[in-house]
This record gives sequence, C-alpha cells and structure tokens, in this order.
Amino acid sequence: GVWRSTMLRQATSRRGAPRPSTSAPSEGASRSRPTRRISARQAARGAPDPDPDPTTSTYENTGRASQFIVTGLTSLTNAFMGNPRAEADEGEVGEAISPEELLEGLRREYVESNYLFTGKIDPTLYSKDCTFKDPTLSFEGLANFEKNLENLGPIVDAFLKVGETTLYSITLDRSSNRVVAKWRMYGEFKAFWDPVLDIDGQTVFTYNSARLGKVVDYSETWGTPAAEALAQLVVPARKDPATGKRKAMGLVEWIRSKTR
Repeated sequence: GVWRSTMLRQATSRRGAPRPSTSAPSEGASRSRPTRRISARQAARGAPDPDPDPTTSTYENTGRASQFIVTGLTSLTNAFMGNPRAEADEGEVGEAISPEELLEGLRREYVESNYLFTGKIDPTLYSKDCTFKDPTLSFEGLANFEKNLENLGPIVDAFLKVGETTLYSITLDRSSNRVVAKWRMYGEFKAFWDPVLDIDGQTVFTYNSARLGKVVDYSETWGTPAAEALAQLVVPARKDPATGKRKAMGLVEWIRSKTR
C-alpha cells in the first residue's frame, strides 16, 4: 500500500491459494540468518478472487487511531531519512500513454518490479498531482509518494525476511477510466517474535486522458481492517498443528489464544 511493511505468502487458506511454508530447522542445524527472499507472480487465469472481500477496509472507515499511528510513523521516517523531492512547476512530463500501455505498465509494477515490497514504481504512469490513498494514509503528489517509498526502503530492507506478492487479476475498464488490480501480499519480518503480515487488497487506478492518460487517483483498499493488519506486526504468528505452517494472527485472535 501507500505505507509499506509487508512480505511473503504462506499456508494454504480456505480460498485455496497456495502459500510458501517456513519449516523449523532440524535439531543441530545451523542457526544462521535466513536468506532474504522477495518474489512476485501473477495468478493463473481463472484463479479465485481474494477472500475476504478486499474492498471492506477503506480510508473512510478506518479508525483515527490507526491512521494517527501510520501518519506519525511516516512523518517521523521522512524527517529522519530526508530525501526531499522537488516538485516540477511545469505540466505533465513525458509522452501520452494509451489505456493498454497503462494496464501493462501497472501489471509490471506488481509482477516484475514487485513494488509493494521494493517501492520501485514507474513514475511515467502517474500524474504529478496524483492523489494516493490506502486505509491508513491519504496525500497528494507523485513526489510525496516516491519520497515515502524511498525513505521506507532501508527499513523494509533491514527487517524484511521473506516476501511475495500475488497478483490475482488486473483489468481495464474503459467506461470508467479505471484499472483495477486485486492482489495478495504476505511477509515475514526479522523479529524475535516472528510476525507475519498477510493482506488481500484491491487498488483502483483512475486515469485521465487530459493528463496524458496518466493515473490521477490511486485508491487502495484491504480485506483486513487496518487495526488488525497493524496488530499482526506486534503478535507472533500462529502455527497450524495440522499443517505445521505459520499463519498471521490478529490481536483479538492472539488474546483469545492466551486466555483459553
């Protein structure tokens, strides 16, 4: 999303999407630091859409506390890391792009650049005044988006252990001037409690032919409430006794597991 801290898919869920597993080292095995792995793929044609509904968690229905936490951390990171970007005063830069070229460019961001983890976007696809919104953040300007991604990059590099994005689908709707992407992001972090972050999401990219066909609005929603997604980062992952694989836990699920 707009503020990144995510990683790799794992155990098979009730929707049937395969997930990588992390097995425990055998007795006497080396305890060296795991190799960092980041990858992305596009799901096979006809694969099921994300479940739960990836449009349920929006900026409008997210609690102020969650937004305050993420906005504060983003501002603190930007203040500490720096990397200011100067906005150009002139109009749009670059050549006009067709809807088909935009669709393919956005697809590459997911399955080749894996921007959800790397922060590597193609800035030629976005209007300089594009608005960006996910359940926890909302702001305007391509330069601000790039600044947030660049400043967060070193932190993700330091704590990301293994990560993967699955692009379920990406479609072009000419009638509404939109490209809609449905995806899944799964990640494991380098922390002593081994947290797992697992989110289904949808991003709607609205483009405008008057702005050279570039994206003028980026709107991301999640299938997991923002507060629950943030809680996944501070509680240990649950090990499924049937499969031996790890699964992200929300705060409520973790509390319940401790009180049984």
